Amino acid sequence: MAPALHQTIEVDDTFRVEWQAPFDMVVRGLMVALQGKYAAFMRRIDQLVAMPNRSAAVTSFSKEIPGALPLLWHFFNKLETPDWLPHLSQRKLLAAPLSQDDESGGNGLPLRQWPAGRYLLRMAKSPDPAARTLVAGALRAVAASTHPDVQLTGMEILAALPADEAASLVDLAEGWLTPAARFIMAQGPHDLIRNLARGGKGDAALRTTRAVFQLFSENERLATLFSRHMYEHFLPDAVKAIAPLCKVEAVALLADLLDQALHIAGKVSDDPPHDYSYYLSGTVSEHGTKHDVIDALVGETVRAAKLGIEADPTCAGDVVSRIKGHSSRLFMRIALHVLSFAPERAPETAQALLSTPELIDATWCRIEYGQLALSWFPSLSPSVQQDILAYVDSVPGIYRERLNKRFAEYQKRSPTEEEQRARDASIVRDLVWHWRDVLPTERRQAVEKLGDPDAWRAKLDEPDASPLTAPDFSSRPIDEIVAFLDTWRPSAGETRETATALAQQLRDAAMASPLRYSASAAQFSALPPIYMRRLLEGLSMASNNKNELDWTGVIALIEVVARPDRQPAASGMEGDDPDWSWTRKAAMDLLASGLRRGAEGLSFAHAERVQHVIFEFYRGAPRKPDTDDFEESYRRFPHHGAQSTSRGAAVELCVLFIYWMSKDDQSEVGKTQRIAIEKLPAIRQVFEAESADSTPDGRVPRAILGRYLNWLYFFGESWLLQHLDRLFPDNDISLRDAAWHAHLSADSGPISALGPRMRDCYATEISRLNDKADERDQQHIDDRLAEYLIILYISAALPDEVFEQFWNTAPTRARQHAMWFLGVELELPEEKRPDPFRARAVSYWERRLAAAKASSSPDSFREEIGAIGQLFFRKGISDEWLLDQTIAMSEAGFAPSDPYSVLDRLAKISSELPDRVAQALASLVKCRHFDSWIYMTQAADIRTIFVNGLATGAPETAGMVAEAINYLAAIGDTSYLDLLPNPPLNKG
Repeated sequence: MAPALHQTIEVDDTFRVEWQAPFDMVVRGLMVALQGKYAAFMRRIDQLVAMPNRSAAVTSFSKEIPGALPLLWHFFNKLETPDWLPHLSQRKLLAAPLSQDDESGGNGLPLRQWPAGRYLLRMAKSPDPAARTLVAGALRAVAASTHPDVQLTGMEILAALPADEAASLVDLAEGWLTPAARFIMAQGPHDLIRNLARGGKGDAALRTTRAVFQLFSENERLATLFSRHMYEHFLPDAVKAIAPLCKVEAVALLADLLDQALHIAGKVSDDPPHDYSYYLSGTVSEHGTKHDVIDALVGETVRAAKLGIEADPTCAGDVVSRIKGHSSRLFMRIALHVLSFAPERAPETAQALLSTPELIDATWCRIEYGQLALSWFPSLSPSVQQDILAYVDSVPGIYRERLNKRFAEYQKRSPTEEEQRARDASIVRDLVWHWRDVLPTERRQAVEKLGDPDAWRAKLDEPDASPLTAPDFSSRPIDEIVAFLDTWRPSAGETRETATALAQQLRDAAMASPLRYSASAAQFSALPPIYMRRLLEGLSMASNNKNELDWTGVIALIEVVARPDRQPAASGMEGDDPDWSWTRKAAMDLLASGLRRGAEGLSFAHAERVQHVIFEFYRGAPRKPDTDDFEESYRRFPHHGAQSTSRGAAVELCVLFIYWMSKDDQSEVGKTQRIAIEKLPAIRQVFEAESADSTPDGRVPRAILGRYLNWLYFFGESWLLQHLDRLFPDNDISLRDAAWHAHLSADSGPISALGPRMRDCYATEISRLNDKADERDQQHIDDRLAEYLIILYISAALPDEVFEQFWNTAPTRARQHAMWFLGVELELPEEKRPDPFRARAVSYWERRLAAAKASSSPDSFREEIGAIGQLFFRKGISDEWLLDQTIAMSEAGFAPSDPYSVLDRLAKISSELPDRVAQALASLVKCRHFDSWIYMTQAADIRTIFVNGLATGAPETAGMVAEAINYLAAIGDTSYLDLLPNPPLNKG
């Protein structure tokens, strides 16, 4: 027999299934039914709050007002005095919620579900002790709750109470701070620590700190209550609060946490014994960025020790002792560092540590030992100092036999006496370097004569220097610069002058003064290849930036580079290029830059020389890829991979030559651009030979020709149609993909006329869209495929079955991107997208919305259809059309993404189209998939829309606005109720 409702029922799984779930369902249904009357309920609540008889008001509230969250929030937000507390407690209106489910059924604002908590928080700040006692009692009553809102607000309430009262409730905080806690990023726990510390409640502050910054193992990894890097963010403030008060105990707490972290992370183990802790923190200091939990705990242990000793210098010995109490080497490093700041407060400990042979000789604490020695070695007695230095002098002898054996193994001989003396001196130097300033003068000078043991590290970071500076390159005559480059050779010296740095300066000079250096480019033709390459690179960058060049001089230099028989012999200079391949590639890049500029680049008078040099590059290019990373580069971006090879660059020059010649309206090619390939038979022969290569190396020319498929179609449509099957061979997918992927990823767009011939390429690529994401180039392949399909849809260039395949099989991201690109097309002006094509574009959206409405799985359409939200950015798309689509999709249960842009545009056009905008907003508000956060972030836009809608005076529009306002009130946003006329109040 089920228990009566007045009997106590255990809140377990059975209760949740048999009682709570049905009850929640009924309450949600009631909320929906009452949404239109929320304004009246809100006003009745205002009346109850104004009643002087608190008991009667609470009784009436319990009887008259439904228990929906927005109404509860409105009620408790109105309460400002503590005299409500006993009556609310008696009616159990302060109790914790039983369920963590959203009371709004998934469609409300992200309201917290314990409205009474905010009232209790205000009362916790009351000056009335009796009121605070009632607050404490209410907290005790919900102590066992695991509801995150109770725990979150509960921590804020604890932090708001006076320290002595909060200290008696710290066990609540400890109970709430578990690995399941979801509120640790909130400010409450951290405010509580500071409040307790400021109030002198050290034990309670330590307990709270330990709970907040607890550590545990999760999936065999070190874990905290915080998200990534936030432990390191919050810990310093806690330490600054507790360390001056708790001193030694604060240090002990942090050392315990650090020791626990080392063990959980596996850096220290007792079984089997190992200690890898000493290298975990590069510098033992509280300063600088801390990149992980262990690093943060090291720094904050140091900070706590310093703050504690500053507050009470007499505790220095105990602080160091507590740190040293942990056996890991990292703690010894920390202890040495901390003691170096106040060795006079623990002189015996300082002397004992400095006299420990294992620490004198240890590499893992050399810096920290040096810090303590700098502070305290001068204060030691002469006999103790002598003992320490005697041990230092003995260290080379300890290792001599082992080092001599190792030397003999590598050098196949024994070290000489001089070599042993130098090595012994280096060992001593390494031991005392960090505290050499307090050594006797003679010792210090001997050590410093050997130099910094870490100087080799600085050498590695020392930048190369050029023997000529930028002013030299800009002011000296060109022939003088060439003569210097021809005769200068790097030599050993203090300054690291290199050919690499000198060549870099030459490149920068050519880029800065391209006309000067291009006019004299031929004078550089006898120099080592590194200088010619850098000169060509500098001129290429200048050309790319549309600077003027003297192309006569440039071509003269390129002619030398293109012909191997005219290239100088290798220089053998340190830093020079190994051969001429890089220089040839730089020359091709510069020539390509000039050709791309059309009539603004090279003079057409050079046409014969340019064609000749292109064929020189083509004949000299190896058939196989000549770059080390070709396969990786080709896999990531086929055109770039092919372009980086000599063969690919030469084929690209042939394509660019056609384009360049087409800009000469005095030439045959310029006069008959659409048959340019026919007019250039030598170039045509290159294309035919390259497209006939059926070996794997044939990917290179196909990737180039695929990249320029639009040009090939324009300059030689008949030629391309004749050779299309050779470029895209059906019997070799690898070769077909070379041309296809280059066309898809790098060309200017699809070719509608070739749609039927390339149907299989599109169908195959669509079928690949569901391959593993890490194997796909989403930006250059997937997104571009979606864009190409939109263009081909608009032009009706592919059969519907291809688009159906895309709609039915493509992942959401691809379909969503297609919808975004549809907006790009819809925004184009009429001259670029005439009405018939615009109608076809609109039909794409209409077909997708119709499919979404008819689908039994609407969730699979939400992101695709929602992408229309991004179209609100586009000013060229009709306001009326966007409104129509927003209303249609919202009423069908679909919401636009990017709600910020949607509401921003709706607000801006609401003065011109108030009725339609009000209707659109009302539809959006009632769509449970519309992002409800937007109601809090763009309240001004929403109010503007409501005001403009009501200003029309149209009853239908006013009704839609009123309905939307009541709906928002039902889900917790009551800020628009003032726009409505006062409804009649039922006082029961």
